[in-house]
Amino acid sequence: MGKRFERQKEKISLIVILLAGSCFLTYYFHEIRQTGTVFTHFFYIPIIIASVWWKRKGLIVALFLGAVLIVSHTTFRADVSATNDYLRMVMFIVVAFVIACLIEQ
Repeated sequence: MGKRFERQKEKISLIVILLAGSCFLTYYFHEIRQTGTVFTHFFYIPIIIASVWWKRKGLIVALFLGAVLIVSHTTFRADVSATNDYLRMVMFIVVAFVIACLIEQ
């Protein structure tokens, strides 16, 4: 039981680090660079890893990153249409769901 618990802590630590990096990238590109450059491809790394490790529970990571993207858009770039960000959020969820379904089979 101890090794399993330690392994789970390592997985959670890695996801937290990747999520922090994703949040930093969001801040950097929206606030500092003042651009909507598609940096969200990096978001797929924690989404895919969480979906592989935790299957459908990994959708939480996709939902979190989608919410971060939408909130940062309304906070830092309110003058630009958020349609692309909503579409990206949907893609995050779809990718996480498909990977989770494939892993479960």
